[in-house]
Amino acid sequence: MTFCRLFTAPLKLLACAIVAAAASPQDPAAATTPVDPAVLATQIGAYLQAHHTQRQFDGTALVADNGKVVYEGAFGLANADWNIQNDLDTRFRLGSITKQFTAMLVLLLVQDGKLELDAPIVRYLPLFPAESGKQVTIHHLLSHTSGVPRVTERPHWREELQQHFSVEQFVARFCTGPLEFEPGTEFRQNNRGYYRLGAIVEAVTGQTYATALRERILAPLQMNDTGCEAEGEMLEKRATGYELLLGKRRLAPQTDMGNHFSSDGMYSTARDLWKWSQALSSQRLLTGMLAQRMFTRGESDYGYGWHIDDRGMWSGSFNVVPTDGAIPGFRTLIGRIPARGQCIILLSNSGYWAVSDAALGIAAILEGKQLEGAPQPPAWTLAQTILDDGVEVGLAALAKLPQSIRETPRLPAGEVESTIDLLGFRLLKQHRVEEAVRLFEFNTRAFPKSSKRWDSLGQAHLEAGNSKLALVNFRLASELEPWNATAKAKVEEFASK
Repeated sequence: MTFCRLFTAPLKLLACAIVAAAASPQDPAAATTPVDPAVLATQIGAYLQAHHTQRQFDGTALVADNGKVVYEGAFGLANADWNIQNDLDTRFRLGSITKQFTAMLVLLLVQDGKLELDAPIVRYLPLFPAESGKQVTIHHLLSHTSGVPRVTERPHWREELQQHFSVEQFVARFCTGPLEFEPGTEFRQNNRGYYRLGAIVEAVTGQTYATALRERILAPLQMNDTGCEAEGEMLEKRATGYELLLGKRRLAPQTDMGNHFSSDGMYSTARDLWKWSQALSSQRLLTGMLAQRMFTRGESDYGYGWHIDDRGMWSGSFNVVPTDGAIPGFRTLIGRIPARGQCIILLSNSGYWAVSDAALGIAAILEGKQLEGAPQPPAWTLAQTILDDGVEVGLAALAKLPQSIRETPRLPAGEVESTIDLLGFRLLKQHRVEEAVRLFEFNTRAFPKSSKRWDSLGQAHLEAGNSKLALVNFRLASELEPWNATAKAKVEEFASK
C-alpha cells in the first residue's frame, strides 16, 4: 500500500517509537554541564504541557539526569468515556519495546548455555521447514536479518490477525513460509522474527513466554506493573488507546494482543521502565560480552532489540520502533544516554503523537537549551486549513510557506507533500474518508507530477466507493511512473473485471 511506502522511510525520524542507548559507558567528555534539576523539571513540564494543550500528547513521562529522576508527569485521559486521568501508575501497551525484553530473555538463555546465537533455529523448533530452519540462526532473528516471511506481505493480513491463535497455530500459519532473502544479507524489520524467538523461549524453558519473562526479568527487577498482555485479560489501570488526529479523538481499532506476543505484546508504566533502564546500566541481569552484544550496532544501526546510533545528537543510541498499526492508539519511547545518566521515557495513548520528536526536544532541554513551546508542524497546520476552509484556501496557504518547507526532502518527497499524504491515510484508517479525499485532492493539485499522489487519491476513491474515479487516478499514476507497481496492479485488476 502507499501508506506503507510513506511510513517506512520516516520510521527513523518519527516515533511510534523508542529511543535507546548502548549499555556500555560512553566517553565522559561527551557529557554536558549539569542543569539545576528544579529548572529542568519546570522546563520539561512546560514543554510537555504545551504538547498536551495542542492535543498532541496524552500519557505519562519520566526524565532522569545524572542518574536521578528530575521529572515525572501525567497528562490527559486514560479513559475518555469515564473521564479517568492518566497517572504514573497507568499501564500502557508498549508495542515494540517488547523486543528489548525478548532479546534479553534469549541472551539470558545463551548465558545459561541453553541457546547458541549461531545455532540454526530448527534445532530448537523442529516444526519449521528444514530448508529455512537450517539457514536461519538465533542471531538472524535477533538482528532482523533472517529473511523470514512478514505477515504484512500476506493478503488480508489485518483481517486474519483479528482471529485468536495459539503460539503453535500462529507459528505454523504465519512463520513458516519461504524466506524473502538469504539470511544475513539484508536488514528488514520483522515482528514475526521476534514472535519466533518467543516460541523458542517456550520450547527451551518449558514455560510460557509470560512466565519466563516474569521469573527471569520482571520479578528480579520488581517490575510489578509490567507484563505480557493476554487476550481478554482484565487489567487494572490500563490505558485505552485513542487516535487523536487533526482535532478529533477516536477509539483506536481493537487488536488481539495474544497475536502480538513476544514481538510487541507487553504493557508497562513509566516507573517500571525506569527500573529497566537502571538494570541495563548496572548489568544486573546480563553481564560481560553478551551485555555488550545486545548493544553492538549491526545492519542498519540495529543491535538486538534496539536501534543504535552513536553518531547523532544523543551521542549514544537512538532507537525508533514503529507501533502505528501494530498497536493502534499507542506510541512509546525509552531513551538512554548512560554516560550522562540520562533517560527519557514517554508513554502515550493518543495515537499519532510523534514521541521521538518530543524526546529530542527534552534532550535539548537537558543540554541547557531553551525551547519555544511546541509549535505545530507546518504541514499539520496546512492540513487543518484544507479541512476547515477547502482546497483552494489550502493552495493559497501553501504558496505563502517558505520554499524550504514546501520542498525540502524530509520524507520520500517534500515535507508538505509526504506529510499531507500520510495524514490522509491516517484519516482513512479512522474511516474519515471524505476528509482524506480532500487532502489527497489538494496534493494532486499542488504536486500534479507526483505519481504517488494520484495513486493515493485512487486509494481514497476506492474507500469511498467511487471506482470510476479511482481507475482514472490509478491510470494517471501509472502513466507518470510506469514502474509504480501499486497503480499498475490496480489498473490491471479493473481491466480483468
